[in-house]
This record gives sequence, C-alpha cells and structure tokens, in this order.
Amino acid sequence: MKKRLIIGAIVIGFTILLLTRCVNIGMVDVSGSAMVPTIQDKDRLGVDKGYYKNHKVERGDIILYDFDGKMNVKRVVGLPGEFLQLKDGQLLTDGEPKNEKYNDDEIVDSKLEEGITLGDDEYFIMGDNHRYSKDSRHFGPIKKENIIGKVIKIKGK
Repeated sequence: MKKRLIIGAIVIGFTILLLTRCVNIGMVDVSGSAMVPTIQDKDRLGVDKGYYKNHKVERGDIILYDFDGKMNVKRVVGLPGEFLQLKDGQLLTDGEPKNEKYNDDEIVDSKLEEGITLGDDEYFIMGDNHRYSKDSRHFGPIKKENIIGKVIKIKGK
C-alpha cells in the first residue's frame, strides 16, 4: 500500500513538472495606455510563452513581443502575405475592411495609405488605443521570432 502511494506521488510530481515546463506561463505588468480600453495601465497579464510553438498567430491575438530589447503588448492586425492599406481612416486587409471592434478611433497614418504587403514571416501589430500607440505604423512589421507569447489573461489593477 505504501509503495503504491509513493509511486503515485512520484507520478503526480513528474506530471506537474512536465506541465509547468510545457505551458511556460509568466506574468507581466503593463505600463502605458497603448492598449486602452482592452488593457489599462498597471494591469497584470498572464502570458503563455510556449503557445506559438504549437499554434498559429491569428488576427486579433494580443501578444507580448520584443522590440529593441523591451517587452511590449499589442494586437495582431495583419498576417504574413496580406496587403494592408489605410483608407478613409479604416484599415483594409487585401482590400476588405475587417470590422474589428477593438477601438472606434479613426486610424491616422500617412505611410500606410500607400499600403504594405507583409513578408512570409511578418506580422502587423497595433495598439487598441490608435491615437497614442507606437506600433507597426511607426516601426514596420515584426517577425515571428520577436513574439514572446500570447496574452491569455488580463487582471485589472
């Protein structure tokens, strides 16, 4: 009987260790207003750093990414191979509006009016707070290798 309990405890211990290594979830504190109204200044985020090893990055995902050695949070609005263009304050993907409801602010950026085609490993990201976010409209698309993980939980201050 004791032998079964010991073996059971060892199996449970290894299972927990394996799960924590596979999931790789971390907490990140937000500083700034680029993702308002979805994420507020001082919110805490749960980030699954291993998520994109087994899943594709999708439009609408909120991601943690590395830019010039700093971690940032933005939303994916453009995927590899897509043509993005700003027309009348609306972001078009391959000529069609996506009707995303992240923020009702008009998007303003003269560089994007001509349009951009994303490369095979490029993602266009924007903050939900379009007026105050520094994002792909300013520094261009990011590569998948710069994506740290997917935001899976938002905890208010």
